[in-house]
Amino acid sequence: MIQFKVTGKTQLKPDDIVNGLFNESNWTSFTGKGLVPGIQKVEIIRSGNEVTGTRFNVTNTDGSKHVETITSYDPGLTLIMKLHQFSFPLNKFADHFYEKWTFNQQNEYTYLERSFEMFPKNLIGSVLLRFVAYFFKKAVADHTQYIANQE
Repeated sequence: MIQFKVTGKTQLKPDDIVNGLFNESNWTSFTGKGLVPGIQKVEIIRSGNEVTGTRFNVTNTDGSKHVETITSYDPGLTLIMKLHQFSFPLNKFADHFYEKWTFNQQNEYTYLERSFEMFPKNLIGSVLLRFVAYFFKKAVADHTQYIANQE
């Protein structure tokens, strides 16, 4: 497993950040970096009125696709998403990723952390995902700043 995390600070409330997941422009603002493509479009499939179970079918700027599913949500505290069903080429060396959003509300600020766990399929994946993680972390840091600066 390969891990990394990024942090941010915003005046948005945790609920505002989570509600932003249901806005396509917050997905397409992920521009990628290096080996990691940006997001071109997302199809949001809500799980009724629940946050947990919502599925995001993602198409990336390089034509690759994957699915992100909210697997856990504790309002105001955490949200966990599973990134899976990767298309080629990522499906050859990565099984799935987990992204955990952690929120800490203090006065007028929310401190957020996005942590990732990347699970390779094989030895080659263990090596390649380390390179991907380097660029992915930079792209997530940029995207986190984008989200944090919204009003």
